[in-house]
Amino acid sequence: MDKENVSVFEKHKVLSKAELEARTKILLEAYSIQINIEAMTMLNISKRQILPAVVKYSGKLGDAAGAVKNAGIDVGTHIGMLEKVCSLMKLLKKGVDNLEKSVSITGGIEDVISQAEGYRDHVIPAMQLVRQAADELETIVDAENMAFADLCRDVVFKVNRFNKTNY
Repeated sequence: MDKENVSVFEKHKVLSKAELEARTKILLEAYSIQINIEAMTMLNISKRQILPAVVKYSGKLGDAAGAVKNAGIDVGTHIGMLEKVCSLMKLLKKGVDNLEKSVSITGGIEDVISQAEGYRDHVIPAMQLVRQAADELETIVDAENMAFADLCRDVVFKVNRFNKTNY
């Protein structure tokens, strides 16, 4: 906490240093709790809905490529789509693993300020990587398999409103 700011509050008898520190801790705890909830929700949706939907879709693409190949037709487009989906699925899985690790480490930090900084500096960037992969998959995977898309957009993936300036 900046000494100059504290002295202004104390000079005008608005808040004491102890009161400022208490309010800061309360706000930082609320911030950490909210980011943790969003991260855990993102992990839940990613692992239980997005990844299974993408696996199912990649299987459909593989089956289609096999059928087209058996018909003697060029499967280059099918294989290209399958490679793209599998590449993004791998990126999403890597992001989910990274997010799980970041949440676990950050959640174990006891100091309120350090924990909030951990959420800001590690968890939110990890969430953004998961979001990027999921957003791109949403543009590729068919709507039948991506029934979770509206839920993700409305509930979880509002990470952009949390950045370093909001802390």
